[in-house]
Amino acid sequence: MRLPLRSATSTPLTRTRLRSVMSTLSTSMRPLP
Repeated sequence: MRLPLRSATSTPLTRTRLRSVMSTLSTSMRPLP
């Protein structure tokens, strides 16, 4: 299920979800000790 970028940016809920996904991605991208 893909949403247009404009829709995703205008929806606060999607914004929060995107933020959590981005933080999760950056965390998994980091080398684990």
